[in-house]
Amino acid sequence: MIVTDGEQPVYDGTPRTLFADRVVPAFEKLKEEGRIGAWGITGIGVPDAVLKTIESDPALQAIQVITNILDSPGGLKRFEGPPKPRGLPRPLIAAAWVSWASEQSKRDP
Repeated sequence: MIVTDGEQPVYDGTPRTLFADRVVPAFEKLKEEGRIGAWGITGIGVPDAVLKTIESDPALQAIQVITNILDSPGGLKRFEGPPKPRGLPRPLIAAAWVSWASEQSKRDP
């Protein structure tokens, strides 16, 4: 779970700057080496940290999110505050689809 910097004593997770400064470059290196095709995150976590990660550069290629009729994370909510179920901007969703489709076209001749 990606958490806002300074909140790791409160929530068990990876601070956002640690993820951005260390994990993302490692994922990008693995991608450049051809060892992975793409990388992403599980979007179940502190909403502000997740949204900031989604909006960062380089962009992730996948995100696992909760979708249900109630917009409720239920028992998966492990943070204080509102879950912000409608926080994903539509352009990001569209961009993720285009990125995925582009990668698929490269793989499937």
